[in-house]
Amino acid sequence: MDGAVAVNLHLACGQHLIEGWVNIDQSPIEGAIAWDARDLEGLVPFGGVEVMYAGHFLEHLDRNDLQPVLNHWKAMMAPGGVLYLSVPDFEVFVKAYQEEGITPKILDPMMG
Repeated sequence: MDGAVAVNLHLACGQHLIEGWVNIDQSPIEGAIAWDARDLEGLVPFGGVEVMYAGHFLEHLDRNDLQPVLNHWKAMMAPGGVLYLSVPDFEVFVKAYQEEGITPKILDPMMG
């Protein structure tokens, strides 16, 4: 990012780009920066992110990596910055599994 401060970061964006945000994904995606969302050092300066959004990313981390990643993201946030997270609704998946078994309805949202 050539030293520029990213005001809004969309982490692990996949094909869901947010206009006006810096969209990053580990996979090469047109319109996004190819970057590992677990380590933002080198992409943006520490304390330089105003808003960060990670949708359906945390569930893909090893549970031992979760706290270090969240701590790192916190360090990247500007004072008063906001982190938005979304994760699958486990209760919905359990109910679908009980009613239908393992189907794409369960696997696709859970596994990406």
